[in-house]
Amino acid sequence: MKDGRAVAYVCDGKKVEAWYEGTLAGERLELSAAEGKPGITATVTDSATLGTVTVGDEELPFAAKAVDAPAGLYEGRASVDGVLTRIGWIVDEDGDVTGVANSGGTRRPAPDLNPASRSAGRIDGVPVTVTALDGSGPVIGR
Repeated sequence: MKDGRAVAYVCDGKKVEAWYEGTLAGERLELSAAEGKPGITATVTDSATLGTVTVGDEELPFAAKAVDAPAGLYEGRASVDGVLTRIGWIVDEDGDVTGVANSGGTRRPAPDLNPASRSAGRIDGVPVTVTALDGSGPVIGR
């Protein structure tokens, strides 16, 4: 979250993933998925963020808290044989990394990520460009 904007990413580390973006107004967080589909509704306080996230047709409760870098949300991109591969990684406060790579709609586990150096393994031999996301810019339709 930054300056009233917010982005989020949900994944299972295998094949399920979803990107969200929206706003934070006071304590109210409202994010949508692509094409305005339901996303995340939550209340944000100094100690935690509590709410629900919609992934596909399923609405699930969640709890999260702020983390310090290098924990956070990362995005990677690579073009493999002319097909853009987009990767999302979530790094938790213990340094555990979960992510999914999406190549033209085909999803698979993400390559390894070193968040401290913002470097990742390769996708089919192609280097991946890694960016730390801070919530200030859009993530849908990128």
